[in-house]
Amino acid sequence: MKKVSLTAFLLILFVTGCGKKQPLTCQKTETNDNGIVLSQDVKINFKEDIVTEVSLESTVKVTEEQKAYLEEAASSLETAMEKYKDRNGITYKSEKSSDSIKIVLKEKMASISESDKEELGINYGKQSISAVKQGFEEQGFNCK
Repeated sequence: MKKVSLTAFLLILFVTGCGKKQPLTCQKTETNDNGIVLSQDVKINFKEDIVTEVSLESTVKVTEEQKAYLEEAASSLETAMEKYKDRNGITYKSEKSSDSIKIVLKEKMASISESDKEELGINYGKQSISAVKQGFEEQGFNCK
């Protein structure tokens, strides 16, 4: 009887577990020779080895000496991110403080048109969560 109950439990667990979202969170912080700190947080949701959502948060923190260049850097980032504005399924925002710039980019794959995906080079394809995790870890990220 115990064997049947255990088998039934595992079967229920397997069936209800299929199709659930699987999140992957990766973080990386590095400081360059000039003292500029770059922090990156990436959150990716998977469903059956398909990327469904991506969230990227990047923060650049400068030293007192680089503060004069912060406005120029913010302007350059805004120009680079302009291509993501006014696209279905993609949100972008940036925040600037006296010593940092923060960028948040979110993509919901089901809402992005195929033409926008092609134009922006968004092609995650079918990938296992472990393969994506390994790729980020090879780039120095810590992933959970």
